[in-house]
Amino acid sequence: MTELDDDAREARTRITLRDHDQLRRTLRRVATEGWNGELGVVLMDFARHDVVRPMVIAMGVRGAAAGDAEAAAWAAAWEVLRDPRLLDAGEPWGVVRAAARHAIFGELIAARYACGARRGWRIWAQARKTGRSPEVEPAGDLLTLLEDQVAADPTYELLDEVLPPVRRRLIGLGWSREVLDAVIDAIVDGRLGVEPDGACAGWRPLSAHLDLPPWQVRRLTLALLGGPCWPGLLQRVIRDGVTALDSADCLAALRTTVVRRMRSPESEAPAALEREQARSEAA
Repeated sequence: MTELDDDAREARTRITLRDHDQLRRTLRRVATEGWNGELGVVLMDFARHDVVRPMVIAMGVRGAAAGDAEAAAWAAAWEVLRDPRLLDAGEPWGVVRAAARHAIFGELIAARYACGARRGWRIWAQARKTGRSPEVEPAGDLLTLLEDQVAADPTYELLDEVLPPVRRRLIGLGWSREVLDAVIDAIVDGRLGVEPDGACAGWRPLSAHLDLPPWQVRRLTLALLGGPCWPGLLQRVIRDGVTALDSADCLAALRTTVVRRMRSPESEAPAALEREQARSEAA
């Protein structure tokens, strides 16, 4: 077996999200052998299955949107991996993950405003700046918003917009800032997430690390990310704005994280919506 065959066979186990030196070595070999070679294919397979896909799942993207987000993030990761300048980066995997995360948010923004990702970022950033929602603006005003260029990368601004109101609600229920920071970091890193079938992944090791009851970490994860039957708090705020947190499903999901006798958020949230609709129809 040649050294290249050995590299290809072991790449999936040796390349990790934090092994920056191994990534540099692998990229140098790929630069020599080509991206169509065995090692290049293994590296791209790793990027898709071990970096991009867990990130899409962790962010609670579901259905057709998940496929679009994964494709966009994988393409973004490939572009970064092909850039020779990545070898000079202090944490090259961090650069790859940031590009993939930005692409996923771009797909969410594009879906929110029914346009392309680039235009969606501009609409969102300008709407945040002006306080006007382009979803209810006349066409002329919308075109005016698009004329302004947004130079800064707004990925983290989107997180800054979505996370604080959710965090405040959870802190009001008794969650500590330190625990929430650890959980959110684990979600963004892909260490904590929800599978397409609704199964929560990564909650047991994190609960042990944080010295918290496992059921609480699991429910908090499901409340933030949702599942097949309910989109989750983060997705609800991204899609419908901060006022979504006052809806029956979000309030129920929040309470499940501190009230053990309640069912899981994926059950309580849709049930709360059904009860609210039933009361509205009865009235």
